[in-house]
Amino acid sequence: MESDSSDRTKASLEQLVETERRRLGDIVANVRGVVWEAWRTPAGEMQRVDFVNPQLEALLGYAREQWLETPNFWLTIIHPDDRERAEREADAIFASGKGGAFRFRWVGKSGRIIWVETQSVVSFDKHGKPVGMRGVTMDVTDRILAEEQLLSQVTFTAAITGSLAEGLYAIDAEGRLTFLNPAGEQMLGHAAAETLGEPIHDLIHPAHPEGAPPRESCPLLAVARTGKAVRDHEDWFVRKDGKSFPVLCSAAPIVVEGRVTGVALTFQDASARRRTEQRRGTRMRISQILAESFSLQTSAGRILRAICEGLALEAGALWLVDRESGLM
Repeated sequence: MESDSSDRTKASLEQLVETERRRLGDIVANVRGVVWEAWRTPAGEMQRVDFVNPQLEALLGYAREQWLETPNFWLTIIHPDDRERAEREADAIFASGKGGAFRFRWVGKSGRIIWVETQSVVSFDKHGKPVGMRGVTMDVTDRILAEEQLLSQVTFTAAITGSLAEGLYAIDAEGRLTFLNPAGEQMLGHAAAETLGEPIHDLIHPAHPEGAPPRESCPLLAVARTGKAVRDHEDWFVRKDGKSFPVLCSAAPIVVEGRVTGVALTFQDASARRRTEQRRGTRMRISQILAESFSLQTSAGRILRAICEGLALEAGALWLVDRESGLM
């Protein structure tokens, strides 16, 4: 009776082990990457792979037998430019005993080059000595290409924004500064590194000659709430030294997945333009005064007042020369 019970228990355990083995085998076989186990140092001449899943044949075109029978086969198919670094990083992970990850390029049987990332852990013997590694190696070619494209776009965007003569800044939906280009730094007197994350309204609108609009009614901040762009808006900004200057700016919402996440704004110092307009307006006013007057003597006071008002002068003087005596 005891023998029968022991046999049944043994058979049950064997069935359970076989079930779990098949279950694990199904999981490993369907992992979208190369699952492997190897012994000895990863870059050593005698490293032996004793397990690798079928996915490698679809990924690289090499038969499983090549991996199992050729020592260090994984290293022989690494792109020549990556081989030395891959050896060094694999050995470092093995020596650390902590496991880790690194990237390199494999060359497939057809000559196709793919980027892969290996995640591995170290295996130890009963004395705690590292004796091998096991892990999974995934195809990350699409991710690498996407990262390279993103880096290229970032570099290209930085080159463009850095060469703009106009100031450019970006804020998040709460009005905090997230970007300021070099021209903007120069005009405002603020370094981007010192002001990122700060409320832009408090930096550029603390006060100006015509009165700063409160945050609630600021047309530039309103773009984040309404999602409507503002074009050729005339405003006043304040530099870090407290001096104000007129600007002409345009703002547009930054929309991500249908949601406004911030505002991008370009601005230019309109001081020169404003001075030109003031001079033009002053000349037109003087012409109008002369057209309405009988003589320069009778219009001198009005002309002087028009010049002072048009050029924002506090005081002025006008000398008239008597033609007969030549005296003022």
